[in-house]
Parts: sequence; structure tokens; C-alpha cells
Amino acid sequence: MLHLVILSANIPTAKFITPDSHVSASFRDVTRSTRVIQKEQNPTWNETLVWFLGDQPLDSASFVDIQLREWGHLATERDLGSATVFLTSLAAKPSSILTLKDLPLLDRGHQPTGCTTNLSASYTPPGLKAIREQGKQKASGEGAHSWVTTAIHSITGKDHQREGISGRINSRRELADKKQDFQVRVRIIEGRQLQGNNIKPVVKVFIGDHVYRTRIKTGNNPYFNEIFFQNFHETPTQLFDETINIQVLNSRAVRADSIIGVFKLEVGRVYDSPGHALSWKWLSLYHPTHLNAGLRGYLKVSLCVLGAGDQAPELDKPAESEDVESNLLKPAAMPVCMATFQLRIYRAEDMPQMEDSCLHYFRSMFQMHVDKRICADPSVEVSFAGKTRCTRVMPRNANPEWNQVLFFPAQLPAVCDKIKLTVLNGDRAGKRDVLGTTYISLSQVSSTGAEIEGDFSGFLPCFGPSFLTLYGSPREFTSLHDPYEKLNSGSEEGVAYRGRILVELNTSMDRTPQQEIEEIPAEAVAKVERYLSRRKYGLCAIFYSATMLPAIKELIQFEVSIGNYGNKFDVTCKPCASTTQYSQAVFDGNHYHYLPWYDTKPMVAITSFWEDASYYMDTLNILHSTRDRLTLNLDALRSVRTAEDPSLGDVWKKLLKELLEDCNRPLPSLEGRVTATGLDQQLRDLRGRLLHQVARSAERLSAGTNPKTLILKVEDWLQRINSVTPEPQAGMPDVVIWMLCKEKRVAYARVKAHTIMFSKAGPCACGKLCGKTHTLFLKSPQRDGKDTIHGQLRMRMWLSLVSDSQEFMRHCEGKIGVYAETYENQVKIFGKWGPKGLMQHPSFSDITGKIGVPRDKFQLPKGWHWDGDWAVEPQRRLLLDTETNHSEVLEEVYENESRQPGEEWAPAPSPNTDAGGAAVSPKEGIVCPKGWHFEEGWRVEVNRAVDESGWEYGIGIPPTGTPQSWNATEKTYHTHRRRRWLRRRCRDLNAQTQEQEIASFLQLHSTGKPAEEDTWEYASFFGWKFHLQPRPHDTYRRRCWRRKLVPVQPTRVAPIFLLEGSLSEGLKPLQLGPGWWQEWGDTAGHLCITEPNYYQLHCYIYQARDLTPSDGRSSSDPYAHVSFLHRSQRTQTLTATLSPSWDQTLIFDHVLIYGDPQATRQDPPLVVLELFDRDIIDKDDFLGRSMCSPLVCLDLGSRHVPRLQLYPITKQQKEAGELLAAFELLLDPKDGAPGRLPTPSWKNGVYVIPSDIRPTLRLMAIEILAWGLRGLQSYNLLSVMAPSLVVECGGEAIQTAPIRDLHENPNFPINVFLMRVHLPMEEDLMPPIELKVVDNREFGYKPVVGQASVRSLRQYMCEPSAEGHHPSLPPPGTGQPMNPTHHPPFTSPAPRTSGEHCLSPIAGRDLPDPLLSSQGEDREDAGQDGCRVVASNHTESREGGFHRGEEECVDWWSKFYAATGDLAKSGGYLQTGLDSLKVYNCELEAVPEFQGLQDFCQTFRLYRGRVREEASEDPLVVGEFKARANVGSRWACREALAGSALTRWLDGLEEERQRTDVHYRSLGGEGNFNWRFIFPFEFLPMEQVCVLPEKQHLWSLDETVLKVPPKLILQVWDNDKFSADDFLGVLEIKLLSMPCPARRPRACTLKMLQDESDSPTPPRCPRRTSLFKQRLARGWWPCVVQEEGRQRLSGKIELTLELLTDKEAEERPAGKGREEPNMNPTLHPPVRPEASFLWFTAPLKSLRYILWQPHKCKIILGVVLFLLLLLLAAFIYATPRYLAMKLINPFRSLHSFGSLNPLAGSSGSP
Repeated sequence: MLHLVILSANIPTAKFITPDSHVSASFRDVTRSTRVIQKEQNPTWNETLVWFLGDQPLDSASFVDIQLREWGHLATERDLGSATVFLTSLAAKPSSILTLKDLPLLDRGHQPTGCTTNLSASYTPPGLKAIREQGKQKASGEGAHSWVTTAIHSITGKDHQREGISGRINSRRELADKKQDFQVRVRIIEGRQLQGNNIKPVVKVFIGDHVYRTRIKTGNNPYFNEIFFQNFHETPTQLFDETINIQVLNSRAVRADSIIGVFKLEVGRVYDSPGHALSWKWLSLYHPTHLNAGLRGYLKVSLCVLGAGDQAPELDKPAESEDVESNLLKPAAMPVCMATFQLRIYRAEDMPQMEDSCLHYFRSMFQMHVDKRICADPSVEVSFAGKTRCTRVMPRNANPEWNQVLFFPAQLPAVCDKIKLTVLNGDRAGKRDVLGTTYISLSQVSSTGAEIEGDFSGFLPCFGPSFLTLYGSPREFTSLHDPYEKLNSGSEEGVAYRGRILVELNTSMDRTPQQEIEEIPAEAVAKVERYLSRRKYGLCAIFYSATMLPAIKELIQFEVSIGNYGNKFDVTCKPCASTTQYSQAVFDGNHYHYLPWYDTKPMVAITSFWEDASYYMDTLNILHSTRDRLTLNLDALRSVRTAEDPSLGDVWKKLLKELLEDCNRPLPSLEGRVTATGLDQQLRDLRGRLLHQVARSAERLSAGTNPKTLILKVEDWLQRINSVTPEPQAGMPDVVIWMLCKEKRVAYARVKAHTIMFSKAGPCACGKLCGKTHTLFLKSPQRDGKDTIHGQLRMRMWLSLVSDSQEFMRHCEGKIGVYAETYENQVKIFGKWGPKGLMQHPSFSDITGKIGVPRDKFQLPKGWHWDGDWAVEPQRRLLLDTETNHSEVLEEVYENESRQPGEEWAPAPSPNTDAGGAAVSPKEGIVCPKGWHFEEGWRVEVNRAVDESGWEYGIGIPPTGTPQSWNATEKTYHTHRRRRWLRRRCRDLNAQTQEQEIASFLQLHSTGKPAEEDTWEYASFFGWKFHLQPRPHDTYRRRCWRRKLVPVQPTRVAPIFLLEGSLSEGLKPLQLGPGWWQEWGDTAGHLCITEPNYYQLHCYIYQARDLTPSDGRSSSDPYAHVSFLHRSQRTQTLTATLSPSWDQTLIFDHVLIYGDPQATRQDPPLVVLELFDRDIIDKDDFLGRSMCSPLVCLDLGSRHVPRLQLYPITKQQKEAGELLAAFELLLDPKDGAPGRLPTPSWKNGVYVIPSDIRPTLRLMAIEILAWGLRGLQSYNLLSVMAPSLVVECGGEAIQTAPIRDLHENPNFPINVFLMRVHLPMEEDLMPPIELKVVDNREFGYKPVVGQASVRSLRQYMCEPSAEGHHPSLPPPGTGQPMNPTHHPPFTSPAPRTSGEHCLSPIAGRDLPDPLLSSQGEDREDAGQDGCRVVASNHTESREGGFHRGEEECVDWWSKFYAATGDLAKSGGYLQTGLDSLKVYNCELEAVPEFQGLQDFCQTFRLYRGRVREEASEDPLVVGEFKARANVGSRWACREALAGSALTRWLDGLEEERQRTDVHYRSLGGEGNFNWRFIFPFEFLPMEQVCVLPEKQHLWSLDETVLKVPPKLILQVWDNDKFSADDFLGVLEIKLLSMPCPARRPRACTLKMLQDESDSPTPPRCPRRTSLFKQRLARGWWPCVVQEEGRQRLSGKIELTLELLTDKEAEERPAGKGREEPNMNPTLHPPVRPEASFLWFTAPLKSLRYILWQPHKCKIILGVVLFLLLLLLAAFIYATPRYLAMKLINPFRSLHSFGSLNPLAGSSGSP
């Protein structure tokens, strides 16, 4: 093995000025080269070049050629000199070292160039092995050939090994020197401490000549976990000489400054390692040209080299405690900065008290109330970089003092960022328990100087003296095993305070400690005393609401604590009013529960003692205020859609103004602070410098700067401010809020102390939540992996020095009331109530009834006095049960029977129980409450695992004697059975509303005293649920007594903070039992707000997008559940969609919100919208959640109509879709003025969104040219074989036919698709286009193997009103149209002149159809190479036409000289009127109008999984999809001629004429066919004619050839069943010079057929083109008929003409007409009116079209006139007869005869 060390060189400035130089050496035709050092006259490499000699040793003729070159120049200019070094001395004495200093270099003429170099060489003969001393080798494999190290040291004066690892070289197994198969594996795991500010690192791996790269990440500690493979077929000698070069780059920087660090090593070094692998090693990165700059970070990798038959090593992850230094690989020639960390451990406080394990065991087993807590035996264990130090154990000490210093050697920057401190308990049953864990982050207590531009060099790690807070699990000793014990180890967020430790960290660069642990001197301990002074702080929290609670039947209480102060289970601090009153959760009528506090808001107050933290809190709040305001302004800047938006200037001015205000605001001063630490001064200096630089940088920018540049710059400022925001020395613990149920901690929330801290320094120094009402969400301490909300709290909090607490009263709404509280208990004996018979229960007790609290034993707190006497005040909130707000309840009673073996069944001792076995009243005794009614009688449930009578059977198990399991079949050994009785109870319809019912029951705002009978609460037995009205079986009752307390006199301290330590007389705190916290005089504080405000909430839920289906399904049945305070509703359920469009308005009417409306306007309650997937069988699946802030309107007159916005939907802290909605909260006025919006329209059972809010939709057409797929990677280890494309947009979807074989033909069989969808007119509300590639596998399995999202549709929009306007493709350099993480906010199409086609891939070519015009060829690689000169049809390109000059031969050079202005050489070309050229001085890719010379198809990158969920800036690309999209408004407009059949043939092929089917009864002058004609023919390009075979006569034996110009003839005929068809028109198209078709029917005129020779002005003649050049044409052509020697337009025909070669026709088969194969494209049957079908019935239907439609008015008028005439004729006909009758009047004589009496003669009168 030959080693050649290239040390340095000297290059004279007289000949070469700051060259980029490197040295190459050649030995036996194998060349090695050093790295390139840029712009250096005296470059220093210190690199070792190695040659493996194999079995060919050095001889006396061996030599090495050395060349010093300048990189980047031509070969003739790059040599700076060369020399030949003979190796004769090394061959003679292998143990010697050849050293050459100032070796002169010669040029090609063997003349000195003035350059010199320094180098040395050593030689290891074959067969010589390295000698290692046994027992002295390191476990990590460090050390190398000792003689090589010694030799190099003699040359350079320091240890210098070849670049790569400093590790042991194992002897290789015998390998034959022939070509073999090898595989090199490189796994890039993670990086740490990468140097730089706001970096986006990427790793490039060079394995020989092969290059790989990782995905781009963000931050200084990225996680990659990517593996690269490379196979080799080489000899071992060649392979082991190859180099693995690993580079870490900053993708955001320019190329020259992008290198963060590199590391190199040979493949042979990896193969020589144990197992041929280096697993989980840390690489020390360095800068290749600045070795003295030190380490640039660390990269964890695993390397492996495998030969044929080698087994891959097990890559097990090392333990966290493993020594990092042993796995650290260092470049040998790079200086290392070593340091020593000195960690001083002084003392600790508030260590958790432990419980004796034996007593705890017996207490748990026998329910003993024994509380003997003992102090722990604490010690501190410190871990860093795999090294562990531990202090001594302090026995039985809750506040131990160690006063020890621990030493940790480390190199800077350190591999590990955190120093872990764990407090252990010395011994518990032989096991060391973890009491708590905390960390010191080195990145927060040190600076490399990268944050500041300039000469700032940073500072070494330092910390304190300051306290570190420990967090872990709550320790309440409720069970033998702590279920949250793992939280103490620091692996997850701690939920409870576990104490604090006082530490100090210093860094020494020169001291090497003699011991690992030393004692701190007494004088040093005394200096720390000044850091222990304490001040009194006051914490107050007001609970406005508790909503979104789970179904909890027990009473609920909330506790607020800071440290141990306020912890009701802690015995070390004085008691205080830290808990709320007990409350009963009430159902909200839909989904969740809430606590009915209403006008009485619970309030807690805590006093605590901590060191003065005002400096840290003020600094934190100022920095957070700066960061938050900059974040909001950055979001506003991103929301600006285009650079032309007029609001851009105002947004930028506001951002700049507020940023300058924040950056110029002085930070808190350290003057006069005796407790200031070294870190305080360093951080203040760092922050001040950074804010000053940001301010100066902001002043230099103007609004005229490119908006993208503005956003990137602001993002950089924000990241830099974020880097200095953490304050590691703020030792005040967090405020923890717990929800308690049955004295168990159920859910919690942590609030940072600085966010609620008040400061006199000003509003910016106060916490952002201080004195403001805000929302908190409770989490479960048990990490179950579910995204579940355990409660929503609406609170107002305050934290300040007690001396500053007077300011708190200004932030307090309403009146504060403080009461002493006790409960009077009685039992009923022989029908009389009294205190006798209570047994162990006191007559006056706390709410639990177990601890006595007599009224006369209360002791007043200091500064308070009684206001009035004791009074009874019923606590009706505790009487609300789980049935409240339910409209229906299912009552159940279990009937129980038992027996002895062999006996009959008889009633059990407890015949009536609930499901858990507790005794209940018999079903006959259950009465119906007021306001309810029974829907049915009692019935036995038989629809479960029971027998036909409803019984289930079991065996009684001691000690309870009840069965633990039940069976449906009776056995002889069963001793118990039961059955379930059910009855449904419903609320009366005419009863009060839920809100009114609760208000009436609670007697809200009632001023009168309650009646005596209304003050007692009753229960059947002690511990049972209480109720208001007495029942016959009640035996226990109680009532609440209260007495009000008021402050003695106004003071400078808020009175609420004077309640600490109020104690009942005679009670000793140290002798309290398990419920001791109730023995203190119960002082219940609350805030009384007497004036409620009513609001109306309108939720406009329009749409959700990109939902993630549950259970791996492809769709869901989503619905939305909306919660607002104590009310909730849900939308309707939509089926089978992931983009549901509800278009629904949810109205929350009469919402009660207490507090100032202005405060509600500033911080409104959040609207929580949760999405679920409806499951009719199982529980509904959770899809995601969105938090939305409503727009508050206090005056309807000044209302602004809300606009739909996009809200993110999250699930388990990951994006799960988007919600398009708006929320509006309106105040109901109290003066009776109209304050409500009109009710929205009711449609399909829901309220729809009002028209002024709902987006305006219009029918849009999305045209897609789906060309094919490229580079699709395998999925689940299987290759993708039959993929198809799914396109989704706006709830609509289409799917292509699958590609039959992706490897043979990656293009889709059908390319053109049209999707009609209703889209909003507002661009920002348009949904994205989702592209999904589905692999069609066996058994119906169709996984999504790749997907992409087109987020912005603006660049694809096309308005039909713009002639020839189509969307422009973004240039290749601007990125993809659908950025996976975010799309560019400023995108606009390239500027174009009128009439230019946006999607035309070639300038000057007319493509009549934007999609079909380029199907003929797949120009995937078009536009890759740029040129300097382009031919542009400058005159006609605006119209997209072709001159006839394009078909003529012209002098191209004349055209060129005419374009360059050399008219002498142009030969008068300009006078010809032909096309001209335009010469550009740059690449055509850089000219915007050429769109980067990209492919006619756009390339869409496909990603695996949801792209937005990727944390990487560079998500994994799994393939590419080539397509082009066009989005625009479309309408149906066909004006074909009035014909019924088409006949078509080629000129010369009249015998092969083809015809369409018949369009019958085309009454509107329209014929629809969708018919395909196919004409095969031969064409001679040279002669421009078609070659047709022809026979002269029928009997001719030989065919002759007929050459005719290609011409297509189309005739339109009117089909007639009984006579000859009528000729309607003809169209003859010359394919070599055919008129360009019209895009619309109205543009189709006879002028299109005008011949060029007929026009005296050729430039104005209609455009013509050749189908043999264009290959595809589509549009409208005129059809004519000859009349009187002139042409008349008789109709218009819409055609698609496509010309294909034989090969193309075979690849894209198609059938004639609509026959199979009906593809390329698929022709569907035409849509024809009913009158065109069934010709034998059509005549009757045709009358409607022929007569009725055109003559409807005339027909009606004619019928009316006919009826009038008929009436007139009848009148004339009847008039004479009527007149005759009138004259004769025959009825008159009849009347006269009728006047005689016929009976007169018979009367006997004379």
C-alpha cells in the first residue's frame, strides 16, 4: 500500500492570482486527486492519497507523477506545474519515509513555473500486517497502523492519518483479484449541531462515480433515515480504492456557500471493519477548504460493504445511554476543540415525599386510612454523550444540599445538545425510583455566532446559578402501582410538579480535571445564597365555563396549582382556596356535557413564594410579542394573492412599522440586579445585536421589492428571532389546572407562567393571556394515542407580585364573593328527621359528609371579617343529573333471583339492582318526574344473550356473591339469574326549553329567600344521589349553610390573596387525615356577574376538502359536530365522499355569555368543529378537528358580511384536510332594537347558506390531456403494472382506463378527458385538483401508489370570451404547479399579446385545439437545450397562421442577415414580405414568451401519501405524470347544417366512399353524428401527391398508379324514404393547403374558402395550413352549394382531422363509425331530440315542430276568430226566426184563453 501525503503548495502571485487549485497524482495509471481550495495563493490540503498495490510491490523504477492544476479552466490553461517523484528509496527501505519540501514544479517545456509543493510518501509492502498490542485496543476500533502514524507525525509534526476514520483496520479475508459482485450501502440517519442559521440541509452521497441525495429537511438537527445502494462488479483492489464522499449542504444557500460540512473515507476502510460495516457512527463534519474553522456538525450514518455470500449485519439501534464518543469518527488532520463542562449541583427543594412501601401495601389491601409519608433519599444522576456522573445520596431529605461539581469532557460543538439531570430516590424495596427529570439544552445556553452577521463570535455554554424545574407524574398514592411512572423519566411531557434543583454550568477550555466529581468550596456555596431570596406572588384564576366534557356522572372539581402551592393533596404548603366548588356535569343536548355555572363563576386564589423572576418574564414576553406580531403580519403578507394586489403596500407598511417598533424597543436592563448571571449578560447582548440587525435589514427593504423576496426575508427574520426567544433560566414552574373526579385526577392543562404574568414595564412586558379571557383544552395524563378533548375551559388568569396585585381588580368583571361553607346533616328515624343516628357522620361536615366542620369553629383569615350571619343557600347545581337536557331516557331495572343447588328460583336478597349490582328502587315504585311522560310500560329485553324469557344465568363468586359473567343457557350449577326491565320516558313537548328549564330550576337571578322545604336535599342512603323533592324511601338529608366574608378595609393588596391559611379552630395541620384539605375552613370564592348577554351564533358550513378516510377506506360518510360553549349541533350526513359540501347554516340562538361584550369581541370563544365518519354498526370514526374564531358583531348596523375562509383540519397534530366555512357571533340588543339576522332559506330539511355569503358557482369544464406515467416506483415491494389515473375536483371524479403494461407502453390508451364541475368564481375558494394514480391489482385491490395536488388553478384558467386564449404553463425554473407544502402566493401568467395561444409549445404555430393538437407525438425531452437564435414568424405569429412562404425554399442566411441588421448581405430580403427572424442575446429558456421551451405536456410530480403531512421540505417523489390541463367556462353551441346524412371520400377513392348514419327529423337545422371515417392511403412527400392503385378497365390484369393531390370531399344529403335523396351541400378540403378551421360556428363563413390567388393582398387572405405538417385540426368548415354560378353557404360542419402514419395507426387503433375498437378517442352515441327517432311515429311529433312552434300565435288567433265567426253565423241564422216569433207572439192568445174559468158553467148560476 502506497501513501502519499499532499501537504501544501506555494503559488506566486506574479503569474497566478488567487487560483482555485488542487493536486492530482498518478501512479501506475491510477489517478488520485485532492479537493479544490478556492482563491488561495498558499493552499493547504493535508490529504492522504492511497494506492492498494495488491501483489505488485514497488521496484526501483516506480514513480509518481504530481500535477498542480487550476480547476475550472481549459486543459491547456489549467496546469500550474508538474513533477515526477521516483520511489526508489521507498522500494529499498519500506520502513522509511520520503519527505519532499518545496518541490519545484515545471511546465510542459520543463521550465520552472515558480510553484512549489510539499509532500511525503510511505510504503507498506504486501503481506506486512499491522502489529497491535493486545489489551490496549479501544472498544470502538480506534487506532491505525502505528508505523503510518509515526511516519506522518515525523513529517507534519502532528498526528496525521489518511482522511477518513481513525479506526482499526481489520485484516481482510482472502479475495481473488478478479472482478466480483459487491454492494455498498449507505444509510443517512440524522444530523446534529449543523452549523448555520435558518438552514434547510440536504445530504449528497458520492459512492465512486454515483451520486445520491436525501430529501430536504429543516433545522439544525434534521432526521433523514434514508438508505442508498450501489452495486459494483469490479476487482477488490479497484473497489477498495473508491471513495465514499458524504456532503451536507444547505439547500437555501447559493452554490458557492452551500457546503455545511463533508466527510470522506475509502470503501476499503468500511470493508476492513468488523462485519464489513460501520453501524450507527457519528461523522465529524468539516469544511473542505477551511479545516481550521473546526467542526461543522455531526452526521449519524451506517455504512456496509457486502461481497457475494456476505451476510448483512444487524443494524440494531444503540441504547440512548451508549457512549457517543466511542461511535465518533474524526478526520485525522482537523483540529478538535476540546472543552470541559463543569456542572455544579447545589441543592434541591420540594422533593416528592414518598410513602413507606409496606404501609402503602397494607393500606391498599385493607383500606386502612394510614398516612405515613417519608422523605425520599434523593441523588442526582447527570448524563451527557453517553457518560454518567452521580452525586451522593442524601437520606431522608426533602430539601437536600449536595454542593458537588461534576466534570464532563467534550468537544465543541458537542454531539449531544442536552444534558440530562435525573433525580433518583436512593432505595425503595431495592429499586431506585425516578423522582423527576429535567434538561439543560446547550443550544439555548451557548452561541456559535451564526445568529449574528458580523464579527460576533458567540459564547461558550454557561448557565446559572439557577433553578431547573422537575416534572413527572402526580403522586397521590391511590394505588400500589403508579400508572404514570414513565412520565418521571422525561420521555413524555410531565403532568405534575416534582421539585426544583439549583445548578450552575461553566465551560473550561484549559483545565483537565483530575477527578470526575469534586466538592464545591464553602466560599463558592456562600456566594449562591443571594440567588435564594424569595418574593410573594399571587395567582388568581376565574372559570367562566367548562364545556365539551365527557359523560361523567360523579361530581367534578377543578384545582389550580403552581409548584406545590395549591395542590390539595400536598401537606407541605399552607392551604389556600385553590379548588372550585363541586359541580354536576349536564348534557348539552347533543354530544358533550358542561358545568352549569351561569352567573356564578368559580374563582381560586393562590399565594406562592419564588425568586424574583421579573427580568426573565419581561424579556420573554417582549420577545414573544415581537415574534407573534411578526407572525401575524407574515400570514397577512402570504394571503396577498398577486403582486399587483393594491393591498400589498399597506400590508408591508404595517409589517415594517410594527417590526421596527418591536426591534427598537429596549430590552430589560441588568443594572442593579445582584442575581444577574453570566448567561443573562450574554443573552441580552445576543438578543440586542440580533434585533438591531433585523431592524437595519428591514429598513433597507422597500415595498417595491419582489413579494417572494419579501416573504423569504421575513421568514428568515422570524426564524432568527425564534432562535433567541427561549429563556432557560426562568425557574418559575408552570401553572397546572386539574379536573378532579372522585378525588382522582382525570385531565389537565399546563400554562406557562410568563404568559399570565403581569408587569409594570408596560403592556408588551405582560403575558399575552394576563387578565384576558382565553380558551384551554384539557388533555388526559394517560397517553392513549387518541386525539380526544377531555374538556374546554374558558378562563381568565392573573399572576403577579402580591404587591402589584391591586391592578388585578381592574381586570375583574362583576363582584367577588367569598363564603365560608358547611353542610348540616340529618337522618330519618321512625319518621322524624334529626342529627341522632348519624353514627360516624358529623352533624356539620364538608360536602363529602365525612369530615366535621362546625359553624362555630371557623377562624377568620387575616384582613377579613364576617358580613352577616349564617344563612341557608341551596346548592341546586349539584342536583342536576345526567338526564338534564335529554329529550328521551331509557329506564332500566334488573330483576334478580337466586337459589341453592337443587332448589327453585326465589327473589334474591337484593331483588332490584342496576347493571353494576347496586340496589335500586323496585320498578313499581319509580314515578314519572314532572315534565315527563312514559311512552310505554315496562318490558323485558330479549334482544341480547338471554333466553326467551329474558333471563341470564351465572354463579355467585365471593366475597360479593354476585356473578362476574352471565350466560344465556341455564345450567344446574347456576346460582343467580337476572333479567332487564326497560321503559322509555320522554319529555313533554309543551314543557319549557332546556335553557328555561335549567334557569327555572337553579332560580337564576332570584333575589328572594328560598322556602324552608326547598333548602334540603334528600337521598335514600348516605352516598347516594341527592334530589330536591322528598321521596318515601329517603333516609338521609342535608342542607348548605354559608356565611359571607368581606375585607376589613381597602389595601394595596388584592383581598383575594389574603385568604391563605384560613383554619378552623382546634385543627392541627400535621395530624390531618386523607381528607385533611376539607378540614380547613372551606372558603369558596366566586365571581358574580349579574348582567348576562345573549348572542346568536351563525355557522356557515360550506365544504370540507381532502379528508382522510378512516380504516383505510377510499371514502367516508362525514358529518360535522359543532360545539360552542355549552351548546352543540351537527350537520347532515353526506355519503361516500371525502370532499363533502354541506351548504348548511347552523344557528345557535339565545346563547348566554357572561362578561363585557368588548372583551368577548377581542377574545371570542372558539367554535370547535369535529368531523366524524358515520358508522351504522360501530362507533363513528373521528376524522379531524378545526378550531375557528367567530367574527363578533356588537351592532347589526355596522355588520360586515363574513367571508368564507379556509380553516385547517387536524388529527393527532397532523393536517387532515381543510374546512371552508364562516362563523358570525351577533349580540342581541337589550333595548328591543332588531338585532337578529333574517332566517336563512330552508331547503331539504336544513338552513342553507345565505346568497351573500355562499360562493357564486358556475359550470366549469376541466379538460385534461392525460398522456402517461414516467418513473413510477414500486409499491409494497411490488412493481406497478396496471395503473390508472383518478382526477378529483369539487366532489366530481373521473378515472382513466388502466395502462395494460406500464413497462411496455407507459401512456394511457385514452388521452383526452372532460370533467364538468361547478366551481366558485372566487379564485381563492376554488378546490384543488387531486391527481391519484391507482394500481389495479388482483382481487380488486386498488392501492393509491402516487398522488399530487394542483393547489392553484389560476394558471390553468381559460375564458371562452378570449379568442384563442388558453392557460400558460409555468416555466420549469419556477417549480411545479402544485407545490406539495405550499404554492407560491404570487403567480401570474407570462405577458402575452392579443391573439397569442397560451399553450402553444412552438412560437408561430397555430394549434386549433389546446388539447388535441399535440397528441400525435410525445415530446417528453423537448426543450432541454437552449439556443441563441430563433426563427419567429413575427408578422403572422400573432394570428397563429402559416404563410405560403413556409412551403417555399428561401435563403435562410439572407433572412438571418436581415434580422441582424446587415442589409448589405440580406439581398433585399425585407422587400419580399416574407417571415423574419429575431435574434436573442440569451438562452431561449430565459425568454418568458417561450415558456422555458418545455414539453407540450406538463410534468406533475407524484408523491406517496398525503403530501401536506410531510415534515420535509422535499417530499419523496415516486413518479411523474405527464398531462396538460385547461379550466374554463363552456357552453353547448352546435349550428350544423340542416342535413340528415354525411358522405365522405378521398379524391380518387370514390369507390371507397363512406357515410354516416341518418339523423332523422332534424327540425332545427342541426345534425349530430359522432362518426369516424378512416381512409388509408400512400403519400409521396417529394411530389406532394397521393399514390392510388387503379385499373383502366374491369378486365385489366395489372393495376396502374394514379397520382392525385390529397383532397377530402364531404357531401351532405337529405335522406328520403320514398324518393331520391336531396343534395344539401359539399365541402372540399385540400389537405396540403386547407383553410384553418374556425373555433366557433359564427366565425365560419365563405371567406374561409377564398383562394389566395383571388385576393390582391396576400397578407390579408384567410389562413391556410397543411395537414401533413400540423397533423391534427379541429373546428368548423363551411359547406356550400352552387346556385346560378355562385357559391351559397348552405351549412357548417364541425370536424376533427387527424393524420397518422401506419405505425401510429397500429399503436392507436380505432374502428370506423362507432364500431370497436371505439377508442382514440371514444365516440359516444350522439344526443338527438325525440323527433329524430322512430320515423313511423315521428310525423305526429313533427307537427309540433313544423306548425305549432313557429305559428303558435297565429293558430290560436285563427281558432278564436273561427269561433267568433261561428257564433256570428249562428246569430244570423237564428235572428229571422226570433223576429217572427216576436211579431206573432203565439203565447199571448194562449194567455187570453187561459183567463176564462172552465168551471164557471157548472156552478148552477143563471
